[in-house]
Amino acid sequence: MLDLITLHAAKICPWAHRVELALKESKLPYKRYEVDLAIKPEWYAPLVSPASEIPAIAYGAPNVPPYQPLQESARLAESYTLLAFVANLSEV
Repeated sequence: MLDLITLHAAKICPWAHRVELALKESKLPYKRYEVDLAIKPEWYAPLVSPASEIPAIAYGAPNVPPYQPLQESARLAESYTLLAFVANLSEV
């Protein structure tokens, strides 16, 4: 079974929308975490996206809270990279 994907996104971000649409279309299991773009959480940059970008994905660890990604989680950002990642995973 595939690990759960955690999508960090924002309602007003069109790039996050396209990644979420790709996830829905792929039928991969994922959970969504809404990030406030005006006041990003302190843990976001060090634990999820060093450049503090939206959208971002954490993948490869057990189901944990979005604000506690494990060290062994793969963390990816940039919507085009995330789309390619989702496409590759959906082929598995």
